[in-house]
Amino acid sequence: MGKPSINFVLHAHLPWLKGAGRWPFGEEWLYQCMLDTYLPLLDLLARLRTGGIRGSITMGITPVLIEMLRDGALVAGFDAYLDSRIELLEEDIVLFGTGDAALRQLAIGARAAIQNMRKHWREKYNRDLISGFREFAQSGDIEIMTSAATHAYLPLLDSGNAVEAQLATGIEITAEAFGKRPTGVWLPECGFDPSVIPILERLGIEFLYADERATHNLTPDVDRPFLYPNSKVAYFVRHPMARGELMDTDLGYPGNSWYREFYKRHNNSGMRYWRVTSKNASLSEKEPYEAARALEQIRLHAADFAKKIEALKNESSQAYLTFTFDAELFGHWWGEGILWLEETLVQLQHDQTADFLSPSEYLASHARPEELALPRSSWGVGGDDRIWSNPKTGDYWNTVRSAQRRFEELSNFADVDSPLYLQAARELFLLQSSDWPFMISNQAADGYPMERIQMHASRFHECAAALGEEPANQEIIDAALESDTLFERLNLVAFRKTAERA
Repeated sequence: MGKPSINFVLHAHLPWLKGAGRWPFGEEWLYQCMLDTYLPLLDLLARLRTGGIRGSITMGITPVLIEMLRDGALVAGFDAYLDSRIELLEEDIVLFGTGDAALRQLAIGARAAIQNMRKHWREKYNRDLISGFREFAQSGDIEIMTSAATHAYLPLLDSGNAVEAQLATGIEITAEAFGKRPTGVWLPECGFDPSVIPILERLGIEFLYADERATHNLTPDVDRPFLYPNSKVAYFVRHPMARGELMDTDLGYPGNSWYREFYKRHNNSGMRYWRVTSKNASLSEKEPYEAARALEQIRLHAADFAKKIEALKNESSQAYLTFTFDAELFGHWWGEGILWLEETLVQLQHDQTADFLSPSEYLASHARPEELALPRSSWGVGGDDRIWSNPKTGDYWNTVRSAQRRFEELSNFADVDSPLYLQAARELFLLQSSDWPFMISNQAADGYPMERIQMHASRFHECAAALGEEPANQEIIDAALESDTLFERLNLVAFRKTAERA
């Protein structure tokens, strides 16, 4: 029986949050994910290296997230956040006193854990998470992939120039941050349209990822990559187990009654001291978390997953199983997720159930993949555009396309090295973020996405007006220059080519 190769693909992304509020969708959202996911992932990678496990994880950190993790003001903000979390936990310990011994012990344990994380942040990683991931990427422990600059939903941009600028800028930011040019890309939301293939080829991208529903009617195979016809771009298909066992909160592992409840938080500290208990339990009925019982479930679920991988063995040694996730599932949304991932990888290695192989290593060591056309698709509901394009988001897309047209006009006459031209480009990129229509469609975050849309549109148009020597609001322009400081270098060659042709 052939032993499969497997790879876990973790896509880390948050929208630009600097100067965009604190809780729950502003800077504190970033700090939570740094504490819950990004720092623990670095510690996990160190333990995997010690255990001789390499090639098991492909890591994508979106360019906009790279910029936030390197921003001086946000780094200082995270420092203060860690201190404040510890202070709040100390208040909880006093509040619980001797009246609730279980919650008091949980608060004491949480304080020790965050104190340890703070020490790693300051002493082990020198307040620089990107350099930490860079070291693992350069050593080959993980493979790094890139993405569109601000995670724009590319199939709906309706502008090849905008698509190419998003990807070209993203590639340059990733290459500079990690010291090597990426050959793989995570198309935001797995949003694919065939028109992106020639752009990817021009930019030197060799592989991408697709949702399993995109190929469901074309082939039953989800255990190998395919080559897009008449191109050099391969794509890996997400294995269905990634959606079921690991993403389904009712039937999958994260919804287990012994795992930590995400939505119930303590009024003083915001800490999560309770467990899921039951999917039918109200927040008031949630019971205190029991770490030992949760650890038992982690081991059981890791063994269950390994057993299912064992059952996928076949006669071929070519099988390559791809499990793609939002990185924030591990640690942030699913508190035990990183421990589960570690236990699973260790079990797979110990039992020799599967080999670990990065996507680039697989493509280099195996025969040329079979050609198979990939249709327009996404990993959203329905496998199509509906989450990002629907009656609720119509005004948003009108705003985006109007700004895109105006930027292309600016590129015909503006000084492309002008700070105002570059800031207009930044605001356009931020306006294009897929997070805003996603939030609108899911009625999440109340009015936050509309505030962000209006803010970036306003900043874009004021910069554009000033470039055209029209009356402009300098206060709005100054706010943009102060807060939206990402992407010191932008690759806008696609827009400039259009200007040259004009």
